[in-house]
Amino acid sequence: MKITVINGTEKKGVTVCIRKIREEDYPAAAQIWRDVLDVPVGDEEAARIYRAMEQDDRCFTYVAEADDAVVGLVTGVWVLAIPFPNGYIKMNGLGVLPAYRRQGIGKKLMLQVEKEAAKRGAPHIGLATGITRTEAHAFYEAIGYRKTSFWYRKNAEGHDEHIRRIERNERILEEAERLLRENADADGLRERMDALASYYGSDEWKQDYADDEAGLLPDGLKRGVLSEDGIFDLLEQYDSIEKEM
Repeated sequence: MKITVINGTEKKGVTVCIRKIREEDYPAAAQIWRDVLDVPVGDEEAARIYRAMEQDDRCFTYVAEADDAVVGLVTGVWVLAIPFPNGYIKMNGLGVLPAYRRQGIGKKLMLQVEKEAAKRGAPHIGLATGITRTEAHAFYEAIGYRKTSFWYRKNAEGHDEHIRRIERNERILEEAERLLRENADADGLRERMDALASYYGSDEWKQDYADDEAGLLPDGLKRGVLSEDGIFDLLEQYDSIEKEM
């Protein structure tokens, strides 16, 4: 396939290859999950999951390769259900690097998913996309997908640690703000600021923030700690005060 990619004001022809993922692609795929799909997965964790998927013939991942690099991916799984005796394809992710968008690569990846469904005799393909991802909605509708339902999700028992984590860090934030206002308990303030800095720079904060953006957190949950500027501004204020001490 020959497409055109605009790099600044210069146009150049780029050959794109759609193929199955290989082990050497795992770091690039993890980068797409982080930068395009807002999933804070590390390279090692992504590699572990992809290796497990490799052992399960229900799972598949295809990548788009251009300029000797992985620039997009699509992943899905064949699911068996009573209404679908031949199963159906549940798509779990589609991402293309920004520099290579609007060049037909996403459509090519989705056509590969359709080939996967035909190969398995699956009658349809299902997917879920974030409520706020309006560009993605338009893309899927443009290639023939219809909105037929709402997607609901609830954490299974024992898997609501992230809610407790947000609540815990929200309390730390409120305590730090109080101590900063009152100019009291320097040691206690330092301990809380260190905890907030650690959380703000972690994959857990990125995941909690992504869940908030996707509307997956309870409505009544206090989440000032997930403000992009909230902790950063507080850390800047604390750093300025600490330098004066």
